[in-house]
Amino acid sequence: MEQDLPRQPLDKNERISPEAEFISNEADYLKFLDRLYNEEGIDLAQYKQNQMRRRINMTIKQTGHNTYCSFLDYAKANENVYRKFIDRITINVSEFIRNPEKFTILETNYLRPMLKGNPNLTIWSAGCSTGEEPYSLALLLKLNKAGAGAKILGWDFDRKALAKAAEGIYNVEALKNVSKDLLDKYFKRLDSERYQVTDELKRLVRFENHNLLEDRFPTGVDIILCRNVVIYFNEQSKRQLFIRFGQALAKNGLLMIGASERIANSAESGLRALQPFFYVRNESDWPETKRTYPR
Repeated sequence: MEQDLPRQPLDKNERISPEAEFISNEADYLKFLDRLYNEEGIDLAQYKQNQMRRRINMTIKQTGHNTYCSFLDYAKANENVYRKFIDRITINVSEFIRNPEKFTILETNYLRPMLKGNPNLTIWSAGCSTGEEPYSLALLLKLNKAGAGAKILGWDFDRKALAKAAEGIYNVEALKNVSKDLLDKYFKRLDSERYQVTDELKRLVRFENHNLLEDRFPTGVDIILCRNVVIYFNEQSKRQLFIRFGQALAKNGLLMIGASERIANSAESGLRALQPFFYVRNESDWPETKRTYPR
């Protein structure tokens, strides 16, 4: 049975650009959101509406439809159209070692000292897309001689993206930040444009299909990366997500967010900043910006 309203009401205070105005009317859009939630489990009401509606409107107008629900009927009857639409609204863009300077901080200031205290870290890539981030983390674990029990969780909502992640095949552009030594050791060259992750690296990563806004989180996680994901969420969803990340962390665990993101009023989420983009729980023993891992 379909719901009468989306799971979360739209933010009426959000400024909407002309490109994101309703194609038909609000009732049609709300019905469209209900159907996406019930049929795909995607709750678009939890995202910033200006960005999401602009993206949706562009897709619908290209097909010549003038209501959201008529487009959805059309897309559901055409598998390729539907899958492309779902891919567009779930936003999968990534590369290996994205923002290298942030990965250097992660490795030098936090990962290395943490491995000295616990060689079997659990790392969670929340919103892992097509796998570039968790495999980048696996490279760091290999470089720093992590223990046999170290592992990486890769979560994403998009099953198609996860299938690509599990396959582990990437073009050379996605690997531009990987050194030649690591490329030769942990990737198999398939042709002039593509490489595949070796089984040795794959064994460190477990990919799972989950919804960050609804599913139960793991606990006792040593490092969580959630980068360039929450920028699409509305403020209420962001606050709830950061609270839950804090609860998922081990006492001295670390949360790393995206280079263009910050946590407003982080203390209210149970978190405190060590330096830009890196957070720990309020009660953590980590001193601000200090590199020594607390025991």
